[in-house]
Amino acid sequence: MVEAQLDALGDETAGAVATTSVAAPGVAGISLGTLAASTAVATIGIYGWTAGWFTVQDGGATGLDQGSEFTGWSPLLLQHPTWPTSYFPGSTDRIIVDEPSVDPFAWGDRSWVSFSTQWAWEVGPVPAASFGSVGMYGSVLCQDPAGHFGGWVRTGANGGANWNTHPGHPPVLSGVVPQTFPAGSCPEGTIASALIYGASFPDSESIPWDRANAAHMVEQIRDTGIYTVWVPDGAPTYVDPPPPGLGVVTRKVHCVGAAGYSIDVTDTFDADISHGGQFEVPSLLCPPRTVAGSGGVDWTPSGGSAQAIFPPTPTPAWVTSIPTEYPDCLNADCRLQLFKANPSPAATCGSLAVACPDWYLDPDRGNDFECHWGPYVVDTDRCSAFRDPGRVLPNATRGDDGLTHYIPWPVLELDSDVVATLRSRLEQRYDNDTDAACKALGEQVRLDRGPAPLAVPDVVYICADFDLPRALQFISDTGGAQGPAIAVATLAEAAGQAPKPPTFTPDCDQISSSGVCLDDNIFEDHLFGPGPQEDPEPEPLKTAANQCTALLQVASAATTRAQAQAQCADQPILFVGGRTDFGKEAAEHDLEVIAAHPQLVQLEYMSTANKRATGAQRYWYNLAAYNKPCEEKTSGLQECDEYPFFTSVEGGPSAFNTYGPAVLKPISYNDNQAEGNALRSMVNTTACGLKAQSAVGNPGTGGKKYLTIPLVEVNVPSFFVCPKV
Repeated sequence: MVEAQLDALGDETAGAVATTSVAAPGVAGISLGTLAASTAVATIGIYGWTAGWFTVQDGGATGLDQGSEFTGWSPLLLQHPTWPTSYFPGSTDRIIVDEPSVDPFAWGDRSWVSFSTQWAWEVGPVPAASFGSVGMYGSVLCQDPAGHFGGWVRTGANGGANWNTHPGHPPVLSGVVPQTFPAGSCPEGTIASALIYGASFPDSESIPWDRANAAHMVEQIRDTGIYTVWVPDGAPTYVDPPPPGLGVVTRKVHCVGAAGYSIDVTDTFDADISHGGQFEVPSLLCPPRTVAGSGGVDWTPSGGSAQAIFPPTPTPAWVTSIPTEYPDCLNADCRLQLFKANPSPAATCGSLAVACPDWYLDPDRGNDFECHWGPYVVDTDRCSAFRDPGRVLPNATRGDDGLTHYIPWPVLELDSDVVATLRSRLEQRYDNDTDAACKALGEQVRLDRGPAPLAVPDVVYICADFDLPRALQFISDTGGAQGPAIAVATLAEAAGQAPKPPTFTPDCDQISSSGVCLDDNIFEDHLFGPGPQEDPEPEPLKTAANQCTALLQVASAATTRAQAQAQCADQPILFVGGRTDFGKEAAEHDLEVIAAHPQLVQLEYMSTANKRATGAQRYWYNLAAYNKPCEEKTSGLQECDEYPFFTSVEGGPSAFNTYGPAVLKPISYNDNQAEGNALRSMVNTTACGLKAQSAVGNPGTGGKKYLTIPLVEVNVPSFFVCPKV
């Protein structure tokens, strides 16, 4: 029935939703499912586990109990049982008894020497404010030479495991209990045949200790309160112990239907997780008229307890709503298919969307394509599982909160066939000249990287020295959370979605709009002023550049460093120096205002004549209406500094009304004059373009934009720069 269902479903159905489940904490080196593209990932579809592969990476799985390596003793029975449910409802508790550290007896002996061993225990979850204990005895099983039961000899004291979760008491949820076996012997005519551990023991005749049928004996004693049976080498019931790494993998699906109906389905298969390997596993699907509500995978080593490889992972809510919202698909005969919506009527893209190889690159794919689920039209993003036509890829994942998070439009994987096709198109676009293709990729990075800390030269070098896939991986890894999306978008545009770049500058990371490389010194090709003074020293100039970039980024959180550097390079800038008598106090005042109102780092020039035409007077701040905030200045030693400047759209009385009296401050006469002289020189310098572009009224009325950058901590006079054109 399962195989018949699988044939009817096809990949379009079973993988209609690919819920990626992250492995349990610490587990790595293992994967399960055709949809899993990386290790420690598993995927479950709408109806359960699709047929796929169980894969263990070279070196084996890590983070899972691979079982013990036994020497001299064989674990005829290693039950790590759940303790009584009256103590621990729903618990996952277990007892683990160590192999004896020394051989107290050999097969055929009647007596034994004193020896010690231990058993470990753990509980959980345990209800709050509870406590209790469970004891375990150690005994020797005695048999006659024919294998008949010959009695018990209780040798180990009752070891107690005590748990406690009461408030005010440190929680105790695990421990190790040592046990000592004193020397002893079996009754006359019997021999010591096994070490037995358990919470209780059956009557002497209740178990047929049949040495000829060990497996039957194990089945008889599983539910008797006996936990562990260790058999010495040479005993008739001794079997070679399994090597570490062997065990059983259990896949589980919790299936849900209409009206609250649910059923669990499981399957198991033997596996070896100690070294690399891969083998095929069949599908595990829900019964008709149900869908997968969740799925998980456990590992049980030989003689050990179950551990989660992939914790139970719920499918998205829309899957569990299928019984009510998509009842016609409950017979498991619906297929998920992509259709090309334009031109009408819709035309199928074929099995797994193979007839529409570029559909996922369509910027308007949500409207140009339709996703059909049997007779229903569903949201187009449901077909994102076919983003690499011909394959089914995950479009949901298990979050750290244990819940499934649906991803409407996942980013294309870099190892997808679509990305491989884009790489080929990029190379073909540049006549298979790999060097040119790498430079083109770098130029597109310059446009697409956004806030990502990507350097164009790095991308070009990696591409040229290695290959395009390595460069794309570098973009993805370096681009932060948006790295994969940046990598794919950059490649798609470089391959043909965007115009070819007019020039290549592979050795430069930041370029101004005038074509100047800004990497080493964003003011390297600028005019400096005022007058005949020498250009500032290189180090102060770099500090000035950094201050300009930083203030612009503060002014707009959306401005990247690259964008800020470009603005600094392309606008006139007044640098108010931090040297005493050459602008220091003016720089301090300007910075106070800009820190409070970051947008005022940029001003729009307005000539004095145009400013007066708006009704503003040159020394407006001396009017009584403004409370004369600078009236207490010392005559001749101080002047009233105003920022924003009077000769800007933002300055004058409107600044006082908008930003308050802090726009005015009495400062040193020399510092105020130094700032004013530098500003006037910048206005009168033709290359800066201010005088030719004066605003005539409100902001945005034609004034040239310029920047004011205070250099409070830089010991230079005030100066300005103008971009050369």
